[in-house]
Amino acid sequence: MAQDLGRTASEVSCWICARGGIATPPKSVDLSFILDPIAAEFGQLNIEGAVAVGRELRLFQRGNKRHNDNAIVRYPLPPVLDALEKGRGEGLTPVGIERFDLGAIRGTPFGFTDAAALPNGDMIFSAVAENTDDAYLDGPCLGAGIGIIDDLAISFRLTI
Repeated sequence: MAQDLGRTASEVSCWICARGGIATPPKSVDLSFILDPIAAEFGQLNIEGAVAVGRELRLFQRGNKRHNDNAIVRYPLPPVLDALEKGRGEGLTPVGIERFDLGAIRGTPFGFTDAAALPNGDMIFSAVAENTDDAYLDGPCLGAGIGIIDDLAISFRLTI
């Protein structure tokens, strides 16, 4: 549904298709209606992945060394899709924010880098331990892993 959410809301590019595929050409949309309400929750907002699970949109917030704020932010999907279709939306309050400590390598925490929904509702994600204090400037990668979070975001496992 979305790509490159790490930039400011006015710059975000999304590829939207009602059937879940990628539409061409890409369409610029303003995602401030879902990003602004959560900006104060995190040291630096850095959404790295988005998945639709059932009737929810789940955004994957990536942490870093300074702000280890890995989280899944959950929104009801119908109002998000409605706002995207209309090209505008009022601020939406998330229905939940679940924070995750994904572990670390040599003091460098793992952070979400992408995610996808699995048929059973679980989510597969990638994570890296990137040695940087900044949400947007890359640093040396100390390790990478793939993990699965259950549908209720209660348990997860990361394989390095």
